[in-house]
Amino acid sequence: MSVCRPYFLRLSRRLPAFFAASLATIFFTAFASPAFADATTAGQVICNLSNNMLPFIDVFNMVAYVAGCLFIVQGVLGLKNYYDNPSQNPLNKTFMMLIGGCLLSMLPSALGMLVDTLFFGGAVGEGADAG
Repeated sequence: MSVCRPYFLRLSRRLPAFFAASLATIFFTAFASPAFADATTAGQVICNLSNNMLPFIDVFNMVAYVAGCLFIVQGVLGLKNYYDNPSQNPLNKTFMMLIGGCLLSMLPSALGMLVDTLFFGGAVGEGADAG
């Protein structure tokens, strides 16, 4: 005998795909730029895309810093809980939260150094006169 499930439970499997498709549609229509139409090569399309993504870098950095701070606060609270009752609060989760928070706080500057080193950094002696 089959169990009749409510309609919203039957839709719950399809909702993540629907939301992903909706976000992709909104992203590609809201951020459409006439600069993409002027590009004639794949390289120009990639350059236009990277130039249009520059404002989002600050948002991603902010999210990483805030998440890192929240993880560090959660780790410090875990240390306090461990001090209050060591038998109920293990240290491994606390240390994972602290290390994860430190890594997230360090992520924007580390990625900035990596990008400067690999792609956009100047050549050796860039500021010096060649002659």
